[in-house]
Amino acid sequence: MELENSLEEEKIEPSKAFPLNSNGKNIAKVLRGNDELRLQFDFTTFIINNNLSFSLATRLYSLLQSCLQSYSLTIIKNTQLNDNKVSTITHYLGQNAKDRIYEGLRKEVRIALVQNT
Repeated sequence: MELENSLEEEKIEPSKAFPLNSNGKNIAKVLRGNDELRLQFDFTTFIINNNLSFSLATRLYSLLQSCLQSYSLTIIKNTQLNDNKVSTITHYLGQNAKDRIYEGLRKEVRIALVQNT
């Protein structure tokens, strides 16, 4: 928690958060020029800093890849998502699911009524 707070306060980039690895090598030097490793490191740092389960890594990365395939970089850069928008979308999705469930139940009741007559 202390590290997370210091990262937020100082706005340190994830790849610069841990300057030395267990062998005493400077991680920034190891990451420099290795974009794939830097992406993996930054992604993992995001998961850790946001207290997410490690088991989400594959699904989150798949989402990232899917977004990059489905949307232009301009759309990705310009789209804003916040708690209020997520709440609104969640409410809509919940209402939509509820409507589908009720419609399914109505059909089942109609079928049961017809079969019993």
